[in-house]
Amino acid sequence: MTGPDVSGPDVSGPDTVEVTLEALYQQARTAWEVVQRDSDGLSLAGTGDALEVTVDVLDLVWSVVRAVVTRTESIREREVNDRRRAETDVVDLALVHLHYGQEGLMVARHLLGAGRGEVLRVTQGKV
Repeated sequence: MTGPDVSGPDVSGPDTVEVTLEALYQQARTAWEVVQRDSDGLSLAGTGDALEVTVDVLDLVWSVVRAVVTRTESIREREVNDRRRAETDVVDLALVHLHYGQEGLMVARHLLGAGRGEVLRVTQGKV
């Protein structure tokens, strides 16, 4: 899976990453509140559209997770090797969890995309 084009303003730095991810969280929370409040009015086609956007969001989240996992691996190789064995073991375990979480996002994206495809087939009269 390749990451989506995330070009935008030229910003960098750890503070920017944290602030940007917090803003993403707040936007996702707002979206959840709107969906929770208004989803009863969605048609079948509307649910398909909502799923399409959800899959697009998961693509972006997967890319964020991939970048964080890659950075964690880099830190582990460069910095953690010089630490106590117990710390290295804990970071290694964390990386196992992170990799499984990343794979889980990919599976969720695939399943939601497949479900959206089936909904689309029905709304287009291809069943």
